[in-house]
Amino acid sequence: MKRLVKKIIRNEDGQALVLFALLLVVLMGFTALVIDVGKLRLTKTHMQNAADAAALAGAQDLPNESKAKSTAKNYAELNGVEKSKTTVTTSYKGDSKKIEVVCTKNVQYSFGRVLGFTSTDVSARAVANKVANLPSAFTDYAIFSESPTTPLYVGKAGQSKCIGTIRTNNTLHLGKHLDVTRVEACSGITQEGSNTIGSFDDHAPHITMPEDFKTALLAQVTSAPKKYTGNRTFGGNGLDLSESVYVEGDVTITGNKITGKGFIYATGNITISGNKTQIGSEDEPLFIYSEKNITISGNKDTMYCVIYAPNGIIDVQKNNWNLYGRLIGKSFEDSCLKNNFNIISGSDDFAGVPIGDETVKLIE
Repeated sequence: MKRLVKKIIRNEDGQALVLFALLLVVLMGFTALVIDVGKLRLTKTHMQNAADAAALAGAQDLPNESKAKSTAKNYAELNGVEKSKTTVTTSYKGDSKKIEVVCTKNVQYSFGRVLGFTSTDVSARAVANKVANLPSAFTDYAIFSESPTTPLYVGKAGQSKCIGTIRTNNTLHLGKHLDVTRVEACSGITQEGSNTIGSFDDHAPHITMPEDFKTALLAQVTSAPKKYTGNRTFGGNGLDLSESVYVEGDVTITGNKITGKGFIYATGNITISGNKTQIGSEDEPLFIYSEKNITISGNKDTMYCVIYAPNGIIDVQKNNWNLYGRLIGKSFEDSCLKNNFNIISGSDDFAGVPIGDETVKLIE
Protein backbone atom coordinates (compact mmCIF):
# COMPACT_ATOMS: atom_id res chain seq x y z
CA MET A 1 0.00 0.00 0.00
CA LYS A 2 2.78 2.45 0.86
CA ARG A 3 4.53 1.63 -2.40
CA LEU A 4 1.32 2.42 -4.33
CA VAL A 5 0.94 5.82 -2.62
CA LYS A 6 4.56 6.71 -3.37
CA LYS A 7 4.07 5.75 -7.02
CA ILE A 8 1.01 8.01 -7.31
CA ILE A 9 2.93 10.89 -5.70
CA ARG A 10 5.81 10.37 -8.12
CA ASN A 11 3.34 10.42 -11.04
CA GLU A 12 1.74 13.65 -9.78
CA ASP A 13 5.17 15.27 -9.45
CA GLY A 14 5.77 14.51 -13.11
CA GLN A 15 2.44 15.97 -14.13
CA ALA A 16 3.11 19.10 -12.10
CA LEU A 17 6.45 19.47 -13.82
CA VAL A 18 4.83 19.20 -17.22
CA LEU A 19 2.15 21.71 -16.27
CA PHE A 20 4.78 24.06 -14.89
CA ALA A 21 6.75 23.84 -18.13
CA LEU A 22 3.67 24.61 -20.18
CA LEU A 23 2.76 27.48 -17.88
CA LEU A 24 6.29 28.82 -18.17
CA VAL A 25 6.01 28.91 -21.96
CA VAL A 26 2.68 30.74 -21.70
CA LEU A 27 4.11 33.23 -19.22
CA MET A 28 7.12 33.87 -21.43
CA GLY A 29 4.79 34.31 -24.38
CA PHE A 30 2.84 36.96 -22.49
CA THR A 31 6.11 38.56 -21.43
CA ALA A 32 7.21 38.65 -25.06
CA LEU A 33 3.87 40.13 -26.03
CA VAL A 34 4.06 42.89 -23.42
CA ILE A 35 7.75 43.76 -23.69
CA ASP A 36 8.43 43.22 -27.39
CA VAL A 37 5.15 44.66 -28.66
CA GLY A 38 5.68 47.66 -26.40
CA LYS A 39 9.17 47.98 -27.82
CA LEU A 40 7.77 47.91 -31.36
CA ARG A 41 5.20 50.57 -30.57
CA LEU A 42 7.80 52.81 -28.98
CA THR A 43 10.06 52.40 -31.99
CA LYS A 44 7.17 53.11 -34.35
CA THR A 45 6.43 56.36 -32.51
CA HIS A 46 10.09 57.31 -32.63
CA MET A 47 10.26 56.54 -36.38
CA GLN A 48 7.13 58.59 -37.05
CA ASN A 49 8.52 61.58 -35.15
CA ALA A 50 11.77 61.27 -37.08
CA ALA A 51 9.97 61.02 -40.44
CA ASP A 52 7.73 64.00 -39.62
CA ALA A 53 10.69 66.16 -38.58
CA ALA A 54 12.73 65.13 -41.61
CA ALA A 55 9.89 65.82 -44.05
CA LEU A 56 9.15 69.25 -42.58
CA ALA A 57 12.83 70.18 -42.57
CA GLY A 58 13.39 68.97 -46.12
CA ALA A 59 10.30 70.78 -47.41
CA GLN A 60 11.84 74.08 -46.31
CA ASP A 61 14.45 73.70 -49.05
CA LEU A 62 12.04 72.86 -51.88
CA PRO A 63 12.01 73.14 -54.83
CA ASN A 64 15.80 72.53 -54.56
CA GLU A 65 15.55 68.72 -54.64
CA SER A 66 19.16 67.80 -53.84
CA LYS A 67 19.29 70.18 -50.89
CA ALA A 68 15.87 69.03 -49.62
CA LYS A 69 16.94 65.37 -49.72
CA SER A 70 20.19 66.11 -47.88
CA THR A 71 18.40 68.15 -45.21
CA ALA A 72 15.76 65.46 -44.68
CA LYS A 73 18.37 62.73 -44.21
CA ASN A 74 20.39 64.89 -41.82
CA TYR A 75 17.33 65.54 -39.66
CA ALA A 76 16.40 61.87 -39.66
CA GLU A 77 19.94 61.06 -38.51
CA LEU A 78 19.69 63.65 -35.73
CA ASN A 79 16.61 61.73 -34.57
CA GLY A 80 18.42 58.41 -34.47
CA VAL A 81 17.76 57.03 -37.96
CA GLU A 82 20.70 56.04 -40.11
CA LYS A 83 20.92 57.81 -43.46
CA SER A 84 21.02 54.45 -45.20
CA LYS A 85 17.69 53.63 -43.55
CA THR A 86 16.01 56.86 -44.72
CA THR A 87 14.39 57.08 -48.15
CA VAL A 88 13.53 60.53 -49.50
CA THR A 89 11.41 61.16 -52.60
CA THR A 90 10.98 64.57 -54.24
CA SER A 91 9.39 65.63 -56.46
CA TYR A 92 6.60 63.58 -54.93
CA LYS A 93 3.91 62.49 -57.37
CA GLY A 94 5.26 65.05 -59.82
CA ASP A 95 4.93 67.97 -57.40
CA SER A 96 8.20 69.84 -56.82
CA LYS A 97 6.85 71.29 -53.57
CA LYS A 98 6.13 67.93 -51.94
CA ILE A 99 8.56 65.56 -50.25
CA GLU A 100 8.10 62.03 -48.91
CA VAL A 101 10.31 60.58 -46.17
CA VAL A 102 10.33 56.93 -45.05
CA CYS A 103 12.39 55.99 -41.98
CA THR A 104 13.14 52.35 -41.13
CA LYS A 105 14.78 50.65 -38.15
CA ASN A 106 15.42 47.00 -37.40
CA VAL A 107 14.14 46.00 -33.95
CA GLN A 108 15.63 42.97 -32.19
CA TYR A 109 13.17 40.92 -30.15
CA SER A 110 13.98 40.14 -26.53
CA PHE A 111 11.67 37.44 -25.17
CA GLY A 112 10.20 36.82 -28.61
CA ARG A 113 13.28 34.76 -29.46
CA VAL A 114 11.93 32.03 -27.20
CA LEU A 115 9.04 31.68 -29.65
CA GLY A 116 11.30 31.74 -32.70
CA PHE A 117 11.07 35.45 -33.56
CA THR A 118 14.39 37.29 -33.87
CA SER A 119 13.75 40.75 -35.37
CA THR A 120 11.53 42.87 -37.61
CA ASP A 121 11.71 46.16 -39.51
CA VAL A 122 9.62 49.09 -38.30
CA SER A 123 8.89 51.90 -40.77
CA ALA A 124 7.15 55.25 -40.67
CA ARG A 125 6.25 57.60 -43.50
CA ALA A 126 5.55 61.32 -43.78
CA VAL A 127 4.77 63.67 -46.66
CA ALA A 128 5.22 67.43 -46.33
CA ASN A 129 4.12 70.20 -48.67
CA LYS A 130 5.52 73.70 -49.11
CA VAL A 131 2.64 76.12 -49.66
CA ALA A 132 1.98 79.83 -49.65
CA ASN A 133 1.12 81.13 -46.20
CA LEU A 134 -2.31 82.43 -47.14
CA PRO A 135 -5.25 83.76 -45.09
CA SER A 136 -8.31 81.62 -44.43
CA ALA A 137 -10.36 83.42 -47.10
CA PHE A 138 -8.24 81.49 -49.59
CA THR A 139 -7.22 78.25 -47.95
CA ASP A 140 -10.56 77.35 -46.36
CA TYR A 141 -13.02 77.98 -49.19
CA ALA A 142 -13.73 76.76 -52.72
CA ILE A 143 -16.26 79.56 -53.33
CA PHE A 144 -15.99 82.73 -51.27
CA SER A 145 -18.30 85.77 -51.54
CA GLU A 146 -17.17 88.63 -49.31
CA SER A 147 -20.08 91.05 -49.71
CA PRO A 148 -22.26 91.45 -46.59
CA THR A 149 -25.13 92.87 -48.69
CA THR A 150 -25.29 90.62 -51.79
CA PRO A 151 -26.70 87.07 -51.53
CA LEU A 152 -24.92 84.13 -53.17
CA TYR A 153 -26.91 81.82 -55.49
CA VAL A 154 -25.44 78.41 -56.32
CA GLY A 155 -26.76 75.50 -58.38
CA LYS A 156 -30.10 76.49 -59.87
CA ALA A 157 -30.26 73.59 -62.34
CA GLY A 158 -28.48 70.38 -63.26
CA GLN A 159 -26.20 68.12 -61.25
CA SER A 160 -23.29 69.95 -59.59
CA LYS A 161 -20.60 69.10 -57.07
CA CYS A 162 -18.26 71.15 -54.91
CA ILE A 163 -15.45 69.42 -53.04
CA GLY A 164 -14.71 72.16 -50.54
CA THR A 165 -16.64 74.84 -48.66
CA ILE A 166 -19.04 77.41 -50.14
CA ARG A 167 -18.98 80.61 -48.04
CA THR A 168 -20.84 83.94 -48.10
CA ASN A 169 -21.08 86.88 -45.71
CA ASN A 170 -24.76 87.27 -46.67
CA THR A 171 -27.50 84.71 -47.42
CA LEU A 172 -26.72 81.50 -49.31
CA HIS A 173 -29.40 80.26 -51.73
CA LEU A 174 -28.90 76.68 -52.89
CA GLY A 175 -30.74 75.24 -55.87
CA LYS A 176 -31.13 71.48 -56.16
CA HIS A 177 -29.11 68.37 -56.97
CA LEU A 178 -26.01 69.82 -55.31
CA ASP A 179 -23.33 67.73 -53.62
CA VAL A 180 -21.21 69.98 -51.36
CA THR A 181 -18.66 69.22 -48.65
CA ARG A 182 -19.72 72.18 -46.47
CA VAL A 183 -21.67 75.44 -46.70
CA GLU A 184 -21.37 78.55 -44.53
CA ALA A 185 -23.42 81.76 -44.49
CA CYS A 186 -23.72 84.70 -42.13
CA SER A 187 -27.43 85.36 -42.77
CA GLY A 188 -29.00 81.97 -43.27
CA ILE A 189 -29.24 79.24 -45.91
CA THR A 190 -32.19 78.38 -48.17
CA GLN A 191 -32.64 75.35 -50.43
CA GLU A 192 -34.95 74.94 -53.42
CA GLY A 193 -34.68 71.17 -53.63
CA SER A 194 -32.89 68.05 -52.50
CA ASN A 195 -29.16 68.47 -51.91
CA THR A 196 -26.35 66.49 -50.30
CA ILE A 197 -24.54 68.73 -47.81
CA GLY A 198 -21.76 67.32 -45.62
CA SER A 199 -22.10 70.01 -42.94
CA PHE A 200 -23.30 73.60 -42.63
CA ASP A 201 -23.23 76.76 -40.54
CA ASP A 202 -26.05 79.21 -41.23
CA HIS A 203 -24.87 81.80 -38.70
CA ALA A 204 -21.15 81.95 -39.50
CA PRO A 205 -19.05 84.97 -38.43
CA HIS A 206 -18.17 87.67 -40.95
CA ILE A 207 -14.83 87.29 -42.77
CA THR A 208 -13.26 90.22 -44.62
CA MET A 209 -11.15 90.09 -47.75
CA PRO A 210 -7.46 90.09 -46.75
CA GLU A 211 -6.04 93.52 -47.63
CA ASP A 212 -2.49 92.49 -46.73
CA PHE A 213 -2.60 89.84 -49.46
CA LYS A 214 -3.62 92.40 -52.07
CA THR A 215 -0.83 94.75 -50.95
CA ALA A 216 1.73 91.98 -51.20
CA LEU A 217 0.55 91.01 -54.69
CA LEU A 218 0.65 94.61 -55.90
CA ALA A 219 4.27 94.79 -54.77
CA GLN A 220 5.04 91.91 -57.13
CA VAL A 221 3.25 92.96 -60.31
CA THR A 222 5.77 95.67 -61.17
CA SER A 223 8.40 92.94 -61.55
CA ALA A 224 6.23 90.67 -63.71
CA PRO A 225 8.22 89.42 -66.73
CA LYS A 226 5.48 90.53 -69.15
CA LYS A 227 3.94 93.97 -68.71
CA TYR A 228 1.44 95.66 -71.03
CA THR A 229 -0.22 99.05 -71.12
CA GLY A 230 -3.75 99.13 -72.50
CA ASN A 231 -6.29 96.39 -73.15
CA ARG A 232 -4.86 93.01 -74.12
CA THR A 233 -6.23 89.84 -75.77
CA PHE A 234 -4.56 86.45 -75.35
CA GLY A 235 -5.76 83.79 -77.77
CA GLY A 236 -4.67 80.83 -79.84
CA ASN A 237 -4.78 77.07 -79.72
CA GLY A 238 -1.72 76.70 -77.51
CA LEU A 239 -1.05 79.92 -75.64
CA ASP A 240 1.88 79.63 -73.21
CA LEU A 241 1.73 81.93 -70.20
CA SER A 242 4.71 80.41 -68.44
CA GLU A 243 5.72 83.90 -67.34
CA SER A 244 3.54 86.08 -65.14
CA VAL A 245 1.58 88.83 -66.88
CA TYR A 246 0.62 92.33 -65.71
CA VAL A 247 -1.84 94.38 -67.78
CA GLU A 248 -2.84 97.98 -67.14
CA GLY A 249 -6.27 97.60 -68.69
CA ASP A 250 -8.78 94.88 -69.61
CA VAL A 251 -7.77 91.30 -70.41
CA THR A 252 -9.58 88.95 -72.79
CA ILE A 253 -8.54 85.28 -72.86
CA THR A 254 -9.71 83.06 -75.72
CA GLY A 255 -8.47 79.88 -77.31
CA ASN A 256 -8.55 76.15 -76.74
CA LYS A 257 -5.59 75.71 -74.42
CA ILE A 258 -3.97 78.23 -72.10
CA THR A 259 -0.96 76.81 -70.24
CA GLY A 260 1.63 78.16 -67.85
CA LYS A 261 2.29 78.64 -64.18
CA GLY A 262 2.09 82.04 -62.55
CA PHE A 263 -0.40 84.89 -62.35
CA ILE A 264 -2.37 87.14 -64.65
CA TYR A 265 -3.06 90.55 -63.10
CA ALA A 266 -5.33 93.13 -64.72
CA THR A 267 -6.24 96.57 -63.46
CA GLY A 268 -9.42 96.32 -65.55
CA ASN A 269 -11.91 93.55 -66.27
CA ILE A 270 -10.98 89.99 -67.22
CA THR A 271 -13.08 87.99 -69.69
CA ILE A 272 -12.47 84.29 -70.38
CA SER A 273 -14.46 82.71 -73.21
CA GLY A 274 -14.48 79.69 -75.49
CA ASN A 275 -15.73 76.12 -75.72
CA LYS A 276 -13.77 73.05 -74.60
CA THR A 277 -11.07 75.39 -73.33
CA GLN A 278 -8.38 74.28 -70.89
CA ILE A 279 -6.99 76.96 -68.57
CA GLY A 280 -3.81 75.88 -66.78
CA SER A 281 -2.98 72.28 -65.95
CA GLU A 282 -2.83 69.95 -62.97
CA ASP A 283 0.91 70.56 -62.58
CA GLU A 284 0.79 74.24 -63.49
CA PRO A 285 -2.29 76.04 -62.15
CA LEU A 286 -2.78 79.75 -62.83
CA PHE A 287 -3.73 82.62 -60.53
CA ILE A 288 -6.08 85.08 -62.25
CA TYR A 289 -6.59 88.46 -60.54
CA SER A 290 -8.73 91.41 -61.61
CA GLU A 291 -9.08 94.73 -59.78
CA LYS A 292 -12.58 94.91 -61.28
CA ASN A 293 -14.82 92.13 -62.62
CA ILE A 294 -14.22 88.63 -63.99
CA THR A 295 -16.60 87.03 -66.52
CA ILE A 296 -16.27 83.41 -67.64
CA SER A 297 -18.39 81.87 -70.41
CA GLY A 298 -18.40 78.81 -72.65
CA ASN A 299 -19.15 75.11 -72.51
CA LYS A 300 -17.32 71.96 -71.42
CA ASP A 301 -14.26 73.79 -70.13
CA THR A 302 -11.64 72.50 -67.69
CA MET A 303 -9.84 75.09 -65.59
CA TYR A 304 -6.91 74.74 -63.18
CA CYS A 305 -6.76 78.13 -61.52
CA VAL A 306 -7.74 80.44 -58.71
CA ILE A 307 -10.14 83.19 -59.84
CA TYR A 308 -9.77 86.28 -57.65
CA ALA A 309 -11.77 89.53 -57.87
CA PRO A 310 -11.56 91.16 -54.41
CA ASN A 311 -13.23 94.42 -55.50
CA GLY A 312 -15.59 93.22 -58.21
CA ILE A 313 -18.19 90.75 -59.40
CA ILE A 314 -17.56 87.21 -60.63
CA ASP A 315 -19.97 86.03 -63.32
CA VAL A 316 -19.67 82.39 -64.42
CA GLN A 317 -21.93 81.52 -67.34
CA LYS A 318 -20.78 78.01 -68.16
CA ASN A 319 -22.37 74.65 -68.77
CA ASN A 320 -20.77 71.27 -68.04
CA TRP A 321 -17.48 72.65 -66.74
CA ASN A 322 -14.82 71.64 -64.22
CA LEU A 323 -12.75 73.93 -62.01
CA TYR A 324 -9.78 72.61 -60.06
CA GLY A 325 -9.22 75.65 -57.88
CA ARG A 326 -11.19 78.46 -56.21
CA LEU A 327 -13.62 81.29 -56.95
CA ILE A 328 -13.00 84.24 -54.61
CA GLY A 329 -14.78 87.54 -55.17
CA LYS A 330 -16.40 90.57 -53.63
CA SER A 331 -19.72 89.20 -54.92
CA PHE A 332 -21.25 86.96 -57.59
CA GLU A 333 -23.94 87.54 -60.22
CA ASP A 334 -27.16 85.94 -59.02
CA SER A 335 -27.62 84.06 -62.30
CA CYS A 336 -24.19 82.40 -62.37
CA LEU A 337 -23.00 79.05 -61.00
CA LYS A 338 -26.17 77.29 -62.06
CA ASN A 339 -25.57 74.51 -64.59
CA ASN A 340 -23.66 71.24 -64.18
CA PHE A 341 -20.35 72.18 -62.63
CA ASN A 342 -17.69 70.43 -60.60
CA ILE A 343 -15.44 72.51 -58.37
CA ILE A 344 -12.62 70.67 -56.64
CA SER A 345 -10.42 72.65 -54.26
CA GLY A 346 -7.10 71.33 -52.96
CA SER A 347 -3.79 72.25 -51.37
CA ASP A 348 -2.08 72.64 -54.78
CA ASP A 349 -4.42 75.34 -56.05
CA PHE A 350 -2.08 78.15 -55.04
CA ALA A 351 1.04 76.90 -56.77
CA GLY A 352 0.71 79.85 -59.14
CA VAL A 353 0.60 82.45 -56.35
CA PRO A 354 3.90 84.34 -56.57
CA ILE A 355 3.80 86.27 -53.31
CA GLY A 356 3.94 85.98 -49.56
CA ASP A 357 5.86 83.81 -47.19
CA GLU A 358 5.67 80.08 -47.60
CA THR A 359 5.06 77.55 -44.90
CA VAL A 360 5.43 73.80 -44.69
CA LYS A 361 2.90 71.33 -43.37
CA LEU A 362 2.42 67.60 -43.14
CA ILE A 363 -0.24 66.33 -45.54
CA GLU A 364 0.20 62.55 -45.18
